[in-house]
Amino acid sequence: MKKRFFILTMLITLFACLPARAESPKPKTGGITISPASQEIILKQGQKLPAGSFTITNNNDRPETFELITVDMGALDDTGGLVFSGLPEDYQRKYGLAEWLELSQKTVAIQPRGKEVVSFVVKDEASLSPGGHYGAVVVRRVGAQTPVPDQRIALSPQAASLVFLRKVGGEIYGLSLPRITSNHSIWHRPTKASLPFKNDGNVHVVPRGVVRVKDMFGHEIAKGIINPESALVLPERSRTLSVPLNFQSKTIWPGRYTITVEYRYDGQDKLTTITQTFYTANLRILLLLIGSIVILLYAGYKVRKKIWKAVGGIRALMRNMRRLFKRRH
Repeated sequence: MKKRFFILTMLITLFACLPARAESPKPKTGGITISPASQEIILKQGQKLPAGSFTITNNNDRPETFELITVDMGALDDTGGLVFSGLPEDYQRKYGLAEWLELSQKTVAIQPRGKEVVSFVVKDEASLSPGGHYGAVVVRRVGAQTPVPDQRIALSPQAASLVFLRKVGGEIYGLSLPRITSNHSIWHRPTKASLPFKNDGNVHVVPRGVVRVKDMFGHEIAKGIINPESALVLPERSRTLSVPLNFQSKTIWPGRYTITVEYRYDGQDKLTTITQTFYTANLRILLLLIGSIVILLYAGYKVRKKIWKAVGGIRALMRNMRRLFKRRH
């Protein structure tokens, strides 16, 4: 017993003397950080030069020098992707902003893990038309680059802060929805609706609204909220928003259904409604109904045979009784 106790004590002491496992160091963030990533500026008539600012953070372990340039911004496609080059000249002239953005400085030197605030103003000139104008301030590293071996690419980190300007005094708001697209089929219900919104005005808008699915009796069976992320649609551009549909029940009977979209944009109270009709058979329910009908017909056939057999027996009994009655008389 003493021997076992001695061995156990030695093992506990040995484990206690083992070096503790060192925690792995947390990875450090590198590159550049800009905050805020985007901002909206409203320019009113008679207002002084509207100003804004953003903060650049150097996440590297060495001093860095950055250059700042202003560029126009537009929508890449209907997914909402943004592009800073290759914009059509007419669109760039109507909705660009880089020409009127004036930065407080064009280069900035930031110490390791340091920050620097850069301000800007929007020059309200006659050439800046009312409506929406869109641009970005691109920040990228300059100066000496670290040599890299041959056959490798040296990357210079850069980031951008987006600026959305709305000049008051001639804005045209417009939002249309030419069609509704959903992933329904004759065999299954839809799980989402795709809404290709189009901005018909000259200033960005934020679509809002709700999608409802109703059955053949007009009862609402599913619902989805439009654009909870507050995505923007730029002027004269389209953007497709996907809306998940939350059904109140997993069972949907074969028949005629409708998808109704009620939408508006931020700042508008009136809702616009568009409706689409679709048919679904729901393969599982349809097979269940067909199977039930077949069983009922088969059961009816069997019951009918038994009934006719019983009726035939009753008729035979009646005939026998008549014959017996005649013999007695």
